[in-house]
Amino acid sequence: MSTEQQIGRRHGTSMYAELLREVRAAGLLQPQTAYYITRITINTAGLSAAWGLFFLLGNSWLQLVTAGFLAFMFTQCAMIGHDAADRLISRSRLINSALGYVHFDFLIGMSFGYWAERHRRHH
Repeated sequence: MSTEQQIGRRHGTSMYAELLREVRAAGLLQPQTAYYITRITINTAGLSAAWGLFFLLGNSWLQLVTAGFLAFMFTQCAMIGHDAADRLISRSRLINSALGYVHFDFLIGMSFGYWAERHRRHH
C-alpha cells in the first residue's frame, strides 16, 4: 500500500472516493444526450444502408462485404445498448430501458434484460 493510500485511509477517505468527487465535479458522469442522438441517427442510417445493400445485391459474393458492414453496425448497436444498460444516455430509466430493448432485442436479436442483469453484477 502506498503512502498516499495510507494517508487517505487515515483521514477516512479513499483515493477512489476523492477521484469520484473530482469526476462528478467535472460533470463527466452526466448523460450526454446530444451525443447519443447523433450516434443513434448515424447508426440508423448505417443499418438502413447495410440492409438496403443486402437486398439490392441479392445472391452475390459481394454479400461478404455487406456482412462485414452489418457486423460493424451490430457492434455499434450493442455499444448503444451497453450504454443504455449503464444509464449513460438519459436520466430517465424508462428511456434508457427502451433504447436498450430496441438496440439489443429488436436490432441485434440479443436479450437486453438478460444481458443487463448480468452486466450490472460486475459494476
